[in-house]
Amino acid sequence: MKIENGYDTTYFPFESRLSLRPLVKFWRTEAASGDALRAGVARQVLAEAESLPELIQDSPSAEVVVAHTDVIRSLLTSVFPPALWSDMLVAATAPFDPHPVVATDRFTHLNLLADHEANFSLLGGRVSHQDMHRGKALAAYYEILRIHYGVDIDKPVTFVTERRDKDGHTSRFYRLELDSRFVEVELTGEKPVLTSNDLRDLLAHPNDLDRWVRVLPPERFVFCGLACISATDVTREEALSRLKQDLLAKNALLTKDSINHLQRRVRSFLGLPDIRLGIIALDRCESGEVGGARAMGKSILLNHGMPSCSREKESLYWDVMQHGESIVIEDLEESGRNTGFESRLHDEGIRNIFVSPLKTEDQIVGLLEIGSPHVGDLNSLNSIWLVELSRIFATALQRSLDEQEDRIQALIKRQYTAIHPVVEWKFRKAAIKHITALENHGEVEWPKIRFKNVFPIYGMSDIRGSSTQRASAIQADLAEQLGLALATVIAAATVRPRPSLDELGYRLSKHIEYVLKGLASGDESSLLGLLQREVEPLLDEFSEYSEDVARHVDQYRSALDSSLGIVYDERRKYEDSVSMLNEAMAAYLEERDEEAQDMVPHFFERFQTDGVDYNIYAGKDLVESGRFTEMDLRNLRLWQLTTTAGMATVAAQLKSTLPVPLDVAHLILVQSEPLDIRFREDEKKFDVDGAYNIRYEIVKKRIDKAHISGSNERLTQPGHVAIVYSLDTERDEYLRHIDYLTASGYFIQEPELLNIEDLPGANGLRAIRVRVAEDAPGRPFLSLPDASKKAVFVEE
Repeated sequence: MKIENGYDTTYFPFESRLSLRPLVKFWRTEAASGDALRAGVARQVLAEAESLPELIQDSPSAEVVVAHTDVIRSLLTSVFPPALWSDMLVAATAPFDPHPVVATDRFTHLNLLADHEANFSLLGGRVSHQDMHRGKALAAYYEILRIHYGVDIDKPVTFVTERRDKDGHTSRFYRLELDSRFVEVELTGEKPVLTSNDLRDLLAHPNDLDRWVRVLPPERFVFCGLACISATDVTREEALSRLKQDLLAKNALLTKDSINHLQRRVRSFLGLPDIRLGIIALDRCESGEVGGARAMGKSILLNHGMPSCSREKESLYWDVMQHGESIVIEDLEESGRNTGFESRLHDEGIRNIFVSPLKTEDQIVGLLEIGSPHVGDLNSLNSIWLVELSRIFATALQRSLDEQEDRIQALIKRQYTAIHPVVEWKFRKAAIKHITALENHGEVEWPKIRFKNVFPIYGMSDIRGSSTQRASAIQADLAEQLGLALATVIAAATVRPRPSLDELGYRLSKHIEYVLKGLASGDESSLLGLLQREVEPLLDEFSEYSEDVARHVDQYRSALDSSLGIVYDERRKYEDSVSMLNEAMAAYLEERDEEAQDMVPHFFERFQTDGVDYNIYAGKDLVESGRFTEMDLRNLRLWQLTTTAGMATVAAQLKSTLPVPLDVAHLILVQSEPLDIRFREDEKKFDVDGAYNIRYEIVKKRIDKAHISGSNERLTQPGHVAIVYSLDTERDEYLRHIDYLTASGYFIQEPELLNIEDLPGANGLRAIRVRVAEDAPGRPFLSLPDASKKAVFVEE
């Protein structure tokens, strides 16, 4: 028993009695009519019924009813024409009783009033058995309002019941409608008072049966008579309605179980118990090729992965995607299509297939597959219903893809943080694979992200002498602060001589001499600590000595940075200069990279310290299309040379405007052998994969401080680009590029060919060093040589 708001929802609350009296009353009225034909038929029916007083009395016994069902059927000819009796789905019961008094054979066979076999829907929505009992009670109350209170509510209560076929593959749906013309509602005692406020309250809360029971107690009413029930097959419209409801559920298309459930709905809708359903999603990063498809929950074609197909452009699926129109093939074996895709369908037992594009806003987001093992199940006659299914599934698929995209992005951000757009497709596939594995197998490890055989391109623009300049700035600021402190102590000792002040002044002067000679590690913090411990606590007292001393105290304090509490002038000038230079070079580099991405998609990451350095990885495995050629690599190398020359020009032009003039040296590291990279989840970044490739990383970290072999001269020099290489082929390629770019105005003077001193872990490196033209072009990407520079041809 289930109690809701004080009302037991597991039974019908009203007393119900079978009575033929209202039906007999109807026939007596007909017998008295002026229509001779109608009156004659009525008298004949009445004569038979009135000869059985035990039948037409109130509440006849079950034995009497069973013995005279033919008489009851005769009385019901006013509702159910005898000629149609065998074809109809009709029955008659005591009011709201689930046990028919009489019923057609079809109605009895389907057992349409049996609660335990039904899945009901009420007023257009699916309901539980408790809701169904509530609906019956609500219909009863509507009858009470109509008969006893003159309130006719135009809200017919109808039920839809589901009956599954024996194989369980399909269902049929029947709408049950009640004809209550021969039902009366008798009072037991006085009629309950129903005020206008009560009526408004009941109609405002029609599903709150506790209100109805309180205002109109069920025990005050008895339903008598015979209720006529007719059933109509509404399988197609109900199956479609329930399919739409199911598709609104979260993850409706994401698992095999959910697709199997939808498959049963489609089988019921089409009346075909053996058809199979499949959904194929086309990932948004793909260009539209079939190879970019993936099963969405379940697919016929992709049931065991993507089949091998060398002639996919001759396939059914290719035609659907290219032309954007549905195709139905009644017999695959006679269709003349025999690619690897059709072979897979044959292996899956499919002879008859319908494939339709799933479109939203004229964009194909997936494919709908409906297949049958029987030739001709899907044909031009039912194609209108198939197209309707395509429209519904297109909307559902787009919603599922949007939901899945949100989930994918959340997983990527949690697992990988920000991802470069060029390689996002790989991370999306990993996220999709992870989601699918979670749904099918539970918790699983994340797929590893690796790219094989990619070409690295590394460059750096390093601020020359940055460590020395930073140390000089610290030295100048510290000397300034110590000098101000010493001047303040001397002024205070002049006004009020004290041995302790003399001793403090002596130590400060010694520290100034030491600082001016240079600083060692830890000197800055120890000297600042001295000032904060021994000088600054005395400043308030010093201010009271005299106006001159107070002026020195103010000078000391005003020289300190308000947030750091130390003198920071020279360091600020240096750091501002570094920041301005870095920002200018980084902005130029990123702007040029946008142009390069249009030319050759590649992975790009940039770093800023004392200068700018960057990594580029390019190759077939990095791009989803798999398209990358030697020419693409040459284009990127030429782009890097022109971009480095441009960064050198930016740095040179900015130098005179900086608070501290800074020089920048530029370097390019060449690596012709491809390497593998992997995404390190612990550090959220890419790193080279494999022991052999580690050498490349070692060279990157050490090459900027390298010297030319046999000298103390640094390889990298301001205004120059140093190109570090290992192979003669690399040297020859870059010399050709430099020759061309010199003619184009990027470089001047002949390039230098240099040997580099051996580095720990990296021997035999060589370099080309070339000077950047002061007016090297920043645009366009590859400018042709000046027309005034005539080429000279020599005839032999």
